[in-house]
Amino acid sequence: MTKNNDKSWVNEMCQDYNTNPYQIHKKSKIKKSTIYSAKNRGSRLNSAELIDKLEQAGFDTKKYR
Repeated sequence: MTKNNDKSWVNEMCQDYNTNPYQIHKKSKIKKSTIYSAKNRGSRLNSAELIDKLEQAGFDTKKYR
């Protein structure tokens, strides 16, 4: 797998959340100590970066801080 550095999958996850609130939970369990890989693309983003992206999209992340 090639590493995808544009992080576009994060934006897709945020869009999925806006249409289906349960979609993100199926794809990725949000834990502070975890490095994320979404949709088997080989993209990786640390948990702080992911939480910041989700906050920008309006996802309530207070319980993950």
